[in-house]
Amino acid sequence: GLVVAVIDVIQITHAAIST
Repeated sequence: GLVVAVIDVIQITHAAIST
């Protein structure tokens, strides 16, 4: 998202790490 760009990155990164 735009306002929650940080959260977006965290979610995607976390998903990638989990996988």
